[in-house]
Amino acid sequence: MTDEDDMREVSRELPALDVDPDAAARIASAARRGRPLRRTIEVVLVVLVAAGFLAWAVMKVLEALR
Repeated sequence: MTDEDDMREVSRELPALDVDPDAAARIASAARRGRPLRRTIEVVLVVLVAAGFLAWAVMKVLEALR
């Protein structure tokens, strides 16, 4: 059995997705627009804070080893 056959077998047991056409159109529209700028900025800020904390921790470990 291939992965494709496995997926077909599993999909037969899943319930059908029941989304009204208006909701489906809103979901598709949001997916086409992509990630909002605010979310991208948020991700960048989190990465910068995490990198800063990591750099501080490495400096403290190196300081303790001297």
